[in-house]
Amino acid sequence: MGQTSASNTQPQEPKARRRGVEAENASLRDALVSCEQRLQALFAASTDAVLFESLEGRILECNDRACTLYGYPREQLLKFTAADLVPPEITSSFPAIINQERTTGGVFVTAVGIRRDGSRFPTEVSTKLFSIGDESFVVVVVRDITEHQAAVQALEASTRTLEKLHEAAHELDLCSTDGDVSDLTVIAAVEVLGLRRCAVVLFNQGVVTTRSASGVFPEKFVDQLCASDEAKRVLDFGIPIRIDRCVSELRSDWVSGLCAPLGRHGLFFAASGQSSTFESPRVRQLDILLRYAAIVLNRLRLGKELESKAFLDPLTGAFNRRYFTATIPTLAAQATRYGGVIGFLLIDINRFKEINDRLGHLRGDQVLIAVAALLRRQIRTSDQLVRFGGDEFLIVLPRNGESIRIMKQRIRSAVAGWNQEQTLTDFPVHLAIGTSSWRPSQDGPLEAALHTADLQMYKDKSPGG
Repeated sequence: MGQTSASNTQPQEPKARRRGVEAENASLRDALVSCEQRLQALFAASTDAVLFESLEGRILECNDRACTLYGYPREQLLKFTAADLVPPEITSSFPAIINQERTTGGVFVTAVGIRRDGSRFPTEVSTKLFSIGDESFVVVVVRDITEHQAAVQALEASTRTLEKLHEAAHELDLCSTDGDVSDLTVIAAVEVLGLRRCAVVLFNQGVVTTRSASGVFPEKFVDQLCASDEAKRVLDFGIPIRIDRCVSELRSDWVSGLCAPLGRHGLFFAASGQSSTFESPRVRQLDILLRYAAIVLNRLRLGKELESKAFLDPLTGAFNRRYFTATIPTLAAQATRYGGVIGFLLIDINRFKEINDRLGHLRGDQVLIAVAALLRRQIRTSDQLVRFGGDEFLIVLPRNGESIRIMKQRIRSAVAGWNQEQTLTDFPVHLAIGTSSWRPSQDGPLEAALHTADLQMYKDKSPGG
């Protein structure tokens, strides 16, 4: 019985092994099929064109993206070689590429592709050399970089524009007047941003003070836009507004427009014959320019305000002695250059101490204000009225030193007329006036001329003055 049992067991072992091998093979086949399906899915789903090529460049297989990218049906694409998908000038580089593939196993290059309709597009091409058994082939991945290149070019253009705006900002920093800022803002808008039809209008206390416009933007149109409701809204809310309707009413070939603020100082207008002109990023770049122009305008106006406070007497509004000290060197240089004479009238209010003591300092201030106003009415715009100290005023005649006698007589007459109607004092107010003429190149130091005027003024004072 033992022999019978052994003979029955021996044939069963090969069968069991065969079944195990078959099960293992089936499992491997299933895994291979699953892997192949995943690879096929990746191949089909790739957003890049994937081509399998022979070493001679013949296309063996491709995915759907390759057909879409080049515009050919699959059956036609599989009849092509790599040389059919690039311009002729690129095929000359194929031998070097093939040699590099065989040396390094692959390459990565930028190139140009040709679609079925003949249009060209930029590409990034990566290749990988594979060998299976005795057969070698190349996997080629082609990526369309049209959008990438457009984005890079747009970024480069934007960077260049920002660099030019930085240069414009530097030039704006050097401006010394509102008009300079206005002109330079228009120039930058035209030359840097390409806004050929544009204008700047600046205001001061609601009144138009400065206009600057490109040569193709008529001034009458600027005035009409300033009066529009849209312009008023921009000033009220400080935000840019499209004014397409406004500009199209001015000219039929203008289809789009923009009104933007320069802080609280003014308005920027632009018009275009294209509907896409006032879109990002140009509007953002314009905003940078206008914001900087507004900063400069604010600085200039603040500087003028501070300068005014520093150089003006707060009570009478006349220039103060600091202003006279700061400007006399310039006046002297001009008089020396042109051989001119500077005239001085040093003026003192007689009995001013009595006014303060008997009528009060408030009344004394009122008299100072009234006398300053009277003197200001007698001088020309080129002359200067300076509160020299206390109740003393100095009139400077930069180009009219010879006319000091006429000026003195005019002041005398004006004071006489004023005394007939003034009610600030119960006695007539008289002014002591001393005069002198100064030729900076001939008459010695300034102090000597002022001393002469001072001596004459004291001789002119009435008793008790």
